[in-house]
Amino acid sequence: MEIAGLFICKCERCIDPTELGTYLSALKCQNCPTGYLLPVDPVDSFSDWYCSHCPCVLSDEEAMDIIEDAEMSAGYPKKDILGEEDVNLLLEYVETFSGRILHPRHYILFEVNARILAAQHAWLEKMTGEELDGFIQRCQELIKTTDVIMPGYNEQRGE
Repeated sequence: MEIAGLFICKCERCIDPTELGTYLSALKCQNCPTGYLLPVDPVDSFSDWYCSHCPCVLSDEEAMDIIEDAEMSAGYPKKDILGEEDVNLLLEYVETFSGRILHPRHYILFEVNARILAAQHAWLEKMTGEELDGFIQRCQELIKTTDVIMPGYNEQRGE
């Protein structure tokens, strides 16, 4: 099926609501402590979203509103080169949204974490041991997701 020059992908990842266990699109359910909202039919743009642990259901409009709000909040700072202050804002964003609004591996958080790492890379020598541990942990989390969605040699892995 094609819509305005686009197509509906039906690969293994796209038909799986969890996107092969990465939860790149999952939203945190606000009605229970452990559930995540996933699309009922991932290849249908107008699909309702259901909770993995409780009877909560969101309409596609409600889910898209949450995603749009999260994307708008993640858009700042928009600079190409980020300073420590900018990185601190992004770290705050991750802390606020990860596991509370978005799944910790959500694509928005994936992109924000990649921006954080790109900026922090410039001042690795100045980092404390604790900051370096956080940097390495963030790298390992992104690699886990990248291994699933882009296996093999790719630019994101530096291979």
